[in-house]
Amino acid sequence: MENFRFSLFLFSFVDHCRTVCGERKFHRVRPGDTDRSKHVNWDRAALRASPNSISKQREKEHCMRKLLVLITGLAVAAAVALAVPGSASAAQYNVFQTEDGLCMGVQGGNMTPGTVIITWTCDESLNQFWSMDSNSGASGYWLLRNGANPNECLSVFQKATYVGAQLVIWPCKAFNDNQDQRWSIADAHSVPILNFNSGLEILPSGSQGSAVVQWVNRVPYNWTFNDFVGF
Repeated sequence: MENFRFSLFLFSFVDHCRTVCGERKFHRVRPGDTDRSKHVNWDRAALRASPNSISKQREKEHCMRKLLVLITGLAVAAAVALAVPGSASAAQYNVFQTEDGLCMGVQGGNMTPGTVIITWTCDESLNQFWSMDSNSGASGYWLLRNGANPNECLSVFQKATYVGAQLVIWPCKAFNDNQDQRWSIADAHSVPILNFNSGLEILPSGSQGSAVVQWVNRVPYNWTFNDFVGF
C-alpha cells in the first residue's frame, strides 16, 4: 500500500513538473481545431516561427533534467526507508508512571548500553519518554524505543528470564535476537507490562531511584500511561 501511494505521488509530481517546465504545451489543441492529430505540428511550427524558440526549448530541457534528478533522489530515499523494517522514525511518545506517580526512565539520562532503568520524579526528560513500536517481530508485542535515542530499546539485562533481573537500555536488536525487548501492553490506561522472553511482568523494586525489575505476576502491577507527545 505504501509503495502504491508513493507511485501515485510520483506520477502526480511528474505531471506537475511537466506543466512547470512548459512541456505540456505540446499537448494543447489549437482553439477551434477539432482534429487532435494536427495540434503537435501546429505548436512546433509556432515555436519555429518564434525567434527565441531554440533558447526557450533549451531552458525547458534544462528544467526537466533538474526535476528528473530531484525525482530520482526522492525515489531512492523512499525505497531505502521502505526497505528497512523496524528502523526509528518520527513517532508518538508516552511516559509510564508507577502506582506512586514516578516515571520509568534511564538512570541519570545516561544512554550508554547497559545503563539501568529506574523510576524517578517525572521531569519531562527525554529518557523518560517511550515510543511503542509494533514492528517487534512478534504479533501483539511492542518495542519500547527511548525518547533520548530511539535506536535504543527497553531490554532485560543479558536476556535473563529469572525473577528480579534488572531492566536496562540497549540498542534495538534484530528480530532473531530481540526476544527480551518485546513487551505485551494492553490497550488500556492502566495496565501491567509483560516480557515476551520471560513471561514476567515489570515493576519498581523500591522507592524513587530504585531499579525496575521483572517479577512474578501473581498480583498485576499496573503502569499508567499519560498523554502522548509527538517529537
